[in-house]
Amino acid sequence: MTHLLATAPPTRRSTMHGSFVLASAALLCPLLSPGTDAPDAPDDAALLAAWEAADADLRREVVDYLDLDLSHQRTFQLDLSRWVVSAMGVDPGLLDEAREPRWFDPQVHAPKQPIPRQLLEPDDPRAVRVQRAMRAGLDVRAIEPAYVYDWGQRAVVIAGDTDDPTRRFRAALAGLPREFDLVEAQVLAWLDDGSKATVLEAFGNLYSDRDGRVYPGITLYEAWSSGTSIEMPDVDTLGLVHSIDDEWDRWVAPVPERQHEALYGRIGSHFVPARHHRGLREALALTYLTAEPAYRDGYTEGNTVGFHALWNRRSSDPRQLVEDLPAAQDWAEFLERVNADLADTREFYSGGTVRRDALAADQATLRRRLVAIMRELEVLPTEDDH
Repeated sequence: MTHLLATAPPTRRSTMHGSFVLASAALLCPLLSPGTDAPDAPDDAALLAAWEAADADLRREVVDYLDLDLSHQRTFQLDLSRWVVSAMGVDPGLLDEAREPRWFDPQVHAPKQPIPRQLLEPDDPRAVRVQRAMRAGLDVRAIEPAYVYDWGQRAVVIAGDTDDPTRRFRAALAGLPREFDLVEAQVLAWLDDGSKATVLEAFGNLYSDRDGRVYPGITLYEAWSSGTSIEMPDVDTLGLVHSIDDEWDRWVAPVPERQHEALYGRIGSHFVPARHHRGLREALALTYLTAEPAYRDGYTEGNTVGFHALWNRRSSDPRQLVEDLPAAQDWAEFLERVNADLADTREFYSGGTVRRDALAADQATLRRRLVAIMRELEVLPTEDDH
């Protein structure tokens, strides 16, 4: 079985119809049968309160016990997760650390307007205010990932504490295995053909304002995606065209206002296709292990079944699905075709719903195991105490 997991996902269409495999995967272990929480099951707020009341040793015992428990279990979701980690071909602990935050250097990109850059502290009120405003339009993730995909370097990197017990707990609370972010990042690595790497590398620089303040945690990609009104100092606008187009002569700081429309138009002509490229792949990666993920970049629950159907049609193998993904200019046509296939092809639609429902059952099961372990370790009252 180990050899199979290293070469192919657990749902091989060459073996049998994908929908049948998905429907059967949740039944591999009777102890993990699908279902919903019991009527008296604690809600997320109660579980978080109990977690926060526990000491550090007990918290680690909970998540370590859960990992041990899940290591003996088989579900469609867990098999997918294990296959991806196995197929990576590298020990996750040996991955590179994420790069230090970076921003465009005014001495390089705007030497006639060399306003020094100042990276604000994360808790600086000015940084907090801008982050709050921008992230209101970004659908920020509930769990900060420890593994991320670097779109410029085209590599999976470590961006946080991969062993943090609270992060592991929050993943389980959402019905996800602890490796959810590693899986998502690796899926992105397989789905990305690198065609927008230069643009996404440039937009990976941190956002700054005209007074030289650099805002931690907010890249130019996120700033442009947020839908908020933002300042764009010359160092950033010129840094983008210098990095993407190697165009150094047409615009020079300070850029006169009459040239702004053409300059911003050039930047927008790069950003929109890059966002279509990245956003679609991120939405698909979120759908890999999650029944009904919270999307961003304009994707909604209306896309969920279609994205599951795409995965099902390609046996949940990102190395196959990448062959179906569109060039950025064909993005809208691709999404329209997915909707048409849902409406016209019963097999495509049913494959998406079965995959979604199988993952929903697996997420509910994983969450129930977390609750059971918290009760067993007396982090929560046992059912007999009610």
